[in-house]
Amino acid sequence: FPDDAALLTARGAARAQLQDLSGARADAERAVELAPDEENAVALLASLMRRAGENEAASRLLRSAVERNPSSVDLRQILAAVHAGDGDNASAEAQLRKVVELRPKEYPPRMQLAVFQ
Repeated sequence: FPDDAALLTARGAARAQLQDLSGARADAERAVELAPDEENAVALLASLMRRAGENEAASRLLRSAVERNPSSVDLRQILAAVHAGDGDNASAEAQLRKVVELRPKEYPPRMQLAVFQ
């Protein structure tokens, strides 16, 4: 399944759990190469990048994915967490506010924003 982004993402996640970080990274990179808008693949690769100390690369990857898919709540929430982890609270809050805009009738995004503030 070298050309199936979903299966590569699943295997990459399994490899990460088994501490095979180089294998996980290879699978995640290939999955994103095949399907750059696949949210799970992007999330996995960003997580592995952060784990490797590549915070700026992870942030760029997520920002690019959000630009291509601006209605993605999941990617915005992950990007908010990355910004918060980097101490960029204004950017984190902006992402959380956008999530609330995207899901105005849902309680969890509002609660997440309130807790963050």
